[in-house]
Amino acid sequence: MNAPVAQVASARWLRVAKIVAVFVVVGPLVASIGLFIGHVIEGAANPRYAVSLANAPLIWGSWLAISFMAGAPYALLTGGAFALLVVFAGMSQFWVAIAAALAPLPVIHLLPPVGDPIWRMDRFFVLIAIAVVVVSASVCWYLSRRWHGQPQ
Repeated sequence: MNAPVAQVASARWLRVAKIVAVFVVVGPLVASIGLFIGHVIEGAANPRYAVSLANAPLIWGSWLAISFMAGAPYALLTGGAFALLVVFAGMSQFWVAIAAALAPLPVIHLLPPVGDPIWRMDRFFVLIAIAVVVVSASVCWYLSRRWHGQPQ
């Protein structure tokens, strides 16, 4: 392999790594913000779940921890798939990012239940999962656009 070919190959893999890093770092962060906002809205309707200013950082911190524990592996999978499609196939359209992010979601229902299975079956929770995945993937797609094109 000569030097220019090796540089192009390493530049491609660097672009893949940068796109995946955006998905892994930003995706769960956006998800935690969305879930926290949902918690605040639910608290407005149900005093049992009300969020006060004193406990808001703790509640958001717990959503942040949950989002990174559950979302980072998911973001690694979907960000990796999208990055490979972008860098090696040139498919950097918005719908590709959304499709890559939504594709593994039905597989979660094939996994054995961990904890309460209502989180996997109830339509409400499925819609929340879809919304969180779509919003997170949208933000990640937007923030990773600089690495979608060919390297200079």
